[in-house]
Amino acid sequence: MAPHAEYLFEKGERLTHAPSLSESAARALRKACAAAKVSGKPTLALSASQALVSLWVERQVWDKAASAAGQVIEMLDSLGRKADLCDALEKRASYLHRMDREQPSERSREGALRDMTRAVALAELQDDLRRSVELRLMRRILRDFVWEEGAPISALHEELELDYDADPFAEEPLGRAMAALQAGMSETGAKHATSARDAALEGADPLRYKLACLLLAEAAELTGDQPGALAALLSCKATLEQSRGKQAGHPIRLVLDALRHRWGDAAMSEAIQAYSERL
Repeated sequence: MAPHAEYLFEKGERLTHAPSLSESAARALRKACAAAKVSGKPTLALSASQALVSLWVERQVWDKAASAAGQVIEMLDSLGRKADLCDALEKRASYLHRMDREQPSERSREGALRDMTRAVALAELQDDLRRSVELRLMRRILRDFVWEEGAPISALHEELELDYDADPFAEEPLGRAMAALQAGMSETGAKHATSARDAALEGADPLRYKLACLLLAEAAELTGDQPGALAALLSCKATLEQSRGKQAGHPIRLVLDALRHRWGDAAMSEAIQAYSERL
């Protein structure tokens, strides 16, 4: 049975390169996964399921990508691969978000937030503070920017005070920027956020860099400087994607989409034009 599973897996992977044969590729990969499970090859079963997810992501068929990701999540959970499970939950949340963009649904939104909450808990169980903060940031963006348009990024400060003795960002420019913006002091907030951004770049710290850029965008928006907000976000997105891959820029893309909805298409177009002229 194992050789048959390997044959089906290889067949499915070959078929993924032909867009017109997507369904045939999906069938082969599903059969490969089932055969691998029966033959006691969990790693091969996982690889087949991951290839199925990749197939639907490439085709931008988000409901099928989310469904296939569910099987990946189950297998990673059974294998005890907590770090990979954390990543898979975050990815499924992004597929559910894209589903919601195409067809708004409370079920998709609740599922995405549930996945993000579980991912946060996994990161905390592994004592991975940085991953936990990244995931909390993503959850905050989904909940309060994309769907509720509520709390600003600076309110994340409340969530950073986890179960630790002290907020890890409170005594540095990032924490001071958050405090200033919460107090409505946009100029002071921008000053500290700029210092935090520069320090993060120098120290090759993508998490602090991302947070600092989001705070800079918030400070600019508070003063009505929409092109300035775009500049902070687009520069951040380009830097993260260049250094860490396309997925690293996903939270910034979510914020940009939310701002388009908040400002309206006309205002966003004007801001893009003004931003381009500044360049």
